[in-house]
This record gives sequence, structure tokens and C-alpha cells, in this order.
Amino acid sequence: PPEDVEALGARLAKLDDKIASLHESMAHAAADHVRAGELNAELNEMLSRKDSLEEAWLAAAEDSG
Repeated sequence: PPEDVEALGARLAKLDDKIASLHESMAHAAADHVRAGELNAELNEMLSRKDSLEEAWLAAAEDSG
């Protein structure tokens, strides 16, 4: 069964926290180009996951409304 709006919202909030943490790590690794590149790849993956979760959240919200 599809996740409910509340569960998806909680997953989005956790992902937002991870994204914020990655931004901090990227700022600290600015001089280390290899590490910054690795963090950027991880960030892009998380942003893609966030887009998918947001779409699922919107669909769940429409279904429950």
C-alpha cells in the first residue's frame, strides 16, 4: 500500500536535514576538490530522491483529500 502523507512528510523532513548537513560538509571541504566532488555527487542523489518523495507526497495528499 502507498505511504500516507504524514509518513512521506517525515521522510522529507529527514532528507532535508541530511541535505543541510551535506551543505555544511561541502563548505568545510571547499579546498579539497576530491571530497567536494564526492559530497556534490551525494547531494545530487539526495536532491533526486527528494524530488521523487515530493511527487509521492503530493500524490498521497491528493488521494487523501
